[in-house]
Amino acid sequence: MISFSEVRSQSDSALNNAEKISYDLFSKGKWNELISFSENALKKNIDFIFLGVRLGIAYYETEKYFDAIVHLKKAFDLGYETPSAIEYLYYSYLQAGRQEDADFYFYRLPKNKRDRIKPQDNSFMNKFYADGGFGFSNDKSKNENTDIDGSDNIYGEQLINKNYFFISLGFKQLPLRWLNLTYNYNYLDLKKAKVIKYNDVSITDDYKQQQQQFYLKFDIRAGDGFVISPSGHYVFVKDKTIYADYDSATFSYNAQTMSYDSLKYYYSILQRENIQDDYVISLSLSKQFYIYKTALHGSYSFLNGSNQTQLGANMTFYPKKKNTLYTFSDITLHSQNDVTNLIFFQSAGGKLYKDLWGEVFAAFGRMNNYNEQNGALVFNNPDVTVFKFGAEFNYYFSKNISASLVYVNQQREKKYLTYSLSGFSNNLPVTYPELVDLKYSVNTILGGFKIYF
Repeated sequence: MISFSEVRSQSDSALNNAEKISYDLFSKGKWNELISFSENALKKNIDFIFLGVRLGIAYYETEKYFDAIVHLKKAFDLGYETPSAIEYLYYSYLQAGRQEDADFYFYRLPKNKRDRIKPQDNSFMNKFYADGGFGFSNDKSKNENTDIDGSDNIYGEQLINKNYFFISLGFKQLPLRWLNLTYNYNYLDLKKAKVIKYNDVSITDDYKQQQQQFYLKFDIRAGDGFVISPSGHYVFVKDKTIYADYDSATFSYNAQTMSYDSLKYYYSILQRENIQDDYVISLSLSKQFYIYKTALHGSYSFLNGSNQTQLGANMTFYPKKKNTLYTFSDITLHSQNDVTNLIFFQSAGGKLYKDLWGEVFAAFGRMNNYNEQNGALVFNNPDVTVFKFGAEFNYYFSKNISASLVYVNQQREKKYLTYSLSGFSNNLPVTYPELVDLKYSVNTILGGFKIYF
């Protein structure tokens, strides 16, 4: 019969042996051997704080950051809060793409370590970014000569979306270690043309639409890996173009054929200024589960005179247990005017070479008065984007400066208004309206930079 003291003696012996071997492997930097030994020890219920800390550091040194977080966080929760362990935990969160958790533990470090890690750290902002670009549309070349007033030459109108330019400026603040604030300003200068055609004669008004957008987001760290992100996006739209008011129609009656011919239609062409105050209110709840990050999101918006709601969910997956390879999948239900559309977004990206990172993406569905990225991107063009794809590249010159290049292709559908003659009533022409589909595409190229403090 084995006594309690003998069992305890064997247990103490196993712990002492694990302590000795793990310390020796740790001191020599034999990370893979340390990982193998420590995992086997844990399977045998041999566990103590220093074993977990060494295992977490070994995972970090072998770039398995998600595993490093598991063991370093466990040791931290058990009271092991040395500056060195917290620093490893901070970098593990950072390399795993968990910025809110990294920020939280950064301010648990002593000031001398914070100053060494971020010598340019300041209390006002921790990141500044700017980008801009051009969009090139083939709407004019493809659809300008469409016979929009039809064979009856009564009336037709269409809006042509031409090229555009935009700039974006923003910065982030960290007023509290559990709170990130993002501020963003966008300016868009969109070239458009309003075409009105009647009596087989076209009137074209080339004009500009200007948009100013202000975006504010709160990232609230409510727990380990759990972030609550409310946001608001205000969109101010201003333009001035022509509109037509129907006046009258003249025609002659042919007694021989007993029909009307030589119809002429008359309209008053007026110019009106259009000002819109649109907005998007959004909320995202995200939670990290080991190598998976899941999120639920929703929004309510008022864009182009209509209300919209969105509900969706997404998941990010890191198959290599670090952020050098990831996939992101999002599915969203978008509702507007009692019509609901399903929109699917998929991206994949990672580290391409040394300091170069890349991502490819595509979205499927009818995107009209729609927003992405928790309300940060707003698709408020009246035309419908039915498919988009693109790629993004980021190059890190240092840990403080990076540059980006983005290409996006959008396949769009739009409708033009035309009238047809259905007959006469009381010697007056009777017409009916019809909306007809047209297609075009837009290619956008963006460039920008980020400065991290």
